[in-house]
Amino acid sequence: MIVTDYVEKFRSQGSLIGPGRGSAAGCLVSYLLGVTLIDPIEFGLLFSRFYNVARKGSLPDIDIDFMPQERDNVIQYLKDSYGDGRVCQMVTFSRLQGRSALKEVLRINGSCSFTEMNKVTDCLPTEASISDKLEDMENPSVIRWTLENDPDNLKKDGFCWLDGEELKGDYASEFNQAMRIEGMFKSQSKHASGVVVSSVDLKNMCPMIKAKTGEELIAGVEMNDLEAMGGVKFDILGVNLLKKIHETCGMV
Repeated sequence: MIVTDYVEKFRSQGSLIGPGRGSAAGCLVSYLLGVTLIDPIEFGLLFSRFYNVARKGSLPDIDIDFMPQERDNVIQYLKDSYGDGRVCQMVTFSRLQGRSALKEVLRINGSCSFTEMNKVTDCLPTEASISDKLEDMENPSVIRWTLENDPDNLKKDGFCWLDGEELKGDYASEFNQAMRIEGMFKSQSKHASGVVVSSVDLKNMCPMIKAKTGEELIAGVEMNDLEAMGGVKFDILGVNLLKKIHETCGMV
């Protein structure tokens, strides 16, 4: 209903808003509330992509596209509605995961050339492509999952493979080290779209940090932790394509 409020507010002012991004367009409730403009029944969209057992315990995630020049106005509208101290953007941490963890280890150890490094890491899937499978692991690891479920390319070239629980291959020690650092933070930045709304002042709920540019304070923890503390995360995106469509239609 909060999403419905700010979508209706800016749509009524003539703002161009995306018709429905990602899995939220498969939700009939989103359509009936006017958050999305695509009838999921007519087009056979899958509700299970929007909300499923893997998301149990978390709030629905609805991403909304606005023209870039409107994004700050939407955030300001939320601050005016719920309180300036109760709405802000949030930090996100870049983690070493899968390919990036292995590449970092190979590079630091000087284990091989850059070309060979790419050949080794290309044998691993991207985290996004196996995200549903990683959710089933007690300790999610792209490298471990690959060694257990799709090791053929790694073994064929002699890079690394599992022999029981022991790692074998030319880069066995590097793979072992990479698995130990998977998930570690590498850098931090302001989340590109995430905005948190809280029922209490955020400074009383979580640490606040300065964004890298300017004096703006943002929540110093990531979205899952913010939700666990009682905040609600919204994704408000600025999309240049909407701006171009708006300008083009204005010229016709």
